[in-house]
Amino acid sequence: IAEALTTATRAEDLADAFAWIESTCPSHVAAQAMLQHIRDRALLLHETAMTHRSVPIPSRALNNEVAYMIFLYLQLEFDVRLTGLHSATHLNGRQGVVRG
Repeated sequence: IAEALTTATRAEDLADAFAWIESTCPSHVAAQAMLQHIRDRALLLHETAMTHRSVPIPSRALNNEVAYMIFLYLQLEFDVRLTGLHSATHLNGRQGVVRG
């Protein structure tokens, strides 16, 4: 799920992540708190209000953030490569590791 989130911005991938969070968190309260945090971040990114139980509109930024939350939860790490930087072009192509 995390890999799919970082490679595309499909609504199905974000919905799968929401379902995974609901089924994996140790309690319903913990799952709802994490999902509400994601909805709040989506509101900050897109300024679009949504209902309490809905899945936000996917975007590259939101999907990456949700993938990072999954990696943190599972205590995983993943490789990253910087691309598309305009003001710091000397960093384009640099690689690194993000650890959860």
